[in-house]
Amino acid sequence: MEKSKVGYDEILEELNFYKSLFVTHRRSMIGNLRIKTKKGERVWVDKINDFHSLREYDIDEEITEWLNPPKASR
Repeated sequence: MEKSKVGYDEILEELNFYKSLFVTHRRSMIGNLRIKTKKGERVWVDKINDFHSLREYDIDEEITEWLNPPKASR
């Protein structure tokens, strides 16, 4: 019984995280949203609208790429 309670709590937490997307980023296009971490906690990040605050998140390869866009070639 304890094992199923833990599983239920994890699923409920996951569901609430995905539902939070509609509260925190209701004006964002879904394709621009990514799940990143901020001080170890999962958060939604809009790579277009949240550009000014990207340095606040835990740095990974994708965020580094967003902060250093490729230079245009001629």
